[in-house]
Amino acid sequence: SGDTDGDGLPEKWEIDNNLDPTDYSDATSDPDNDDLTNVQEYQYSTDPHNNDTDGDGMADGWEVAYHLSPTNSSDGSLDLDGDGLTNLQEYQHSTNPFSGDTDGDGIPDGWEITHGLNATYNGDASEDMDNDGLTNLKEYQYFTDPNNSDSDDDGMPDGWEITYRLDPLSNDSKADYDNDGLMNLEEYQRLTDPRDTDTD
Repeated sequence: SGDTDGDGLPEKWEIDNNLDPTDYSDATSDPDNDDLTNVQEYQYSTDPHNNDTDGDGMADGWEVAYHLSPTNSSDGSLDLDGDGLTNLQEYQHSTNPFSGDTDGDGIPDGWEITHGLNATYNGDASEDMDNDGLTNLKEYQYFTDPNNSDSDDDGMPDGWEITYRLDPLSNDSKADYDNDGLMNLEEYQRLTDPRDTDTD
């Protein structure tokens, strides 16, 4: 069909989508606030009055910006960067679906979200949420819980166990690695070294 107002939108498409085929300015408007102009909505075959044409929970403009399909709902369940977040979750948390570590702090987005960190703020990698002596980055690297200072519940903080080469994921509180008659838990309680028979 023709384009009476010369805005790049066919008259039939404008009429079908409740736009004015005699008003060229509607080509650059965005009635559904999805960051796509009406011209872009036409080009991508999306609905200019529905910010999520395919109903997958992700705004059309966001999908286009990240080269996803705003007319195919199946891409919402994909995890394109292998970070443990689906594309829908990436959208919900404002992370990049093509970067496993959006903020570049060394911690995957999915791990950060699962443990209550901010996947778009790299400063939280150096924080220690549970005050166990391990930064959040170290917690990720050692597979410990950044919200639990004693991941294995053996009475010794994760950071202390790492410092003295114990296992923060296994209850080794009753072991006596230096054979001094004190279990590791007792060494922790007495502030002695569980790897040295004569700490003082």
